[in-house]
Amino acid sequence: MTRRHTSRTCKHCGAFIRWATNAKTGKKIPFDLAPVDDRFCRWFIVAGRCYTGTDNYFKTNPDVERYRPHWATCPRANEARKKKRKS
Repeated sequence: MTRRHTSRTCKHCGAFIRWATNAKTGKKIPFDLAPVDDRFCRWFIVAGRCYTGTDNYFKTNPDVERYRPHWATCPRANEARKKKRKS
């Protein structure tokens, strides 16, 4: 069964978020709603899919907006992390 991520707010802190599909893994990732002006942030979103860019990519595409994953800014991110199963 595929889980749908329809929430537009974080269920832990209430912040507005946007979901994007990781182009490499196919998993959904929550991002902060607003783009950031931070050269250390390497995520960008195109048509609902998220990618990571290199310094060279951002130099040649300066108009691409960068987004920060919500887990980096959520004050309650530790509560959201899945617990590892004991083997």
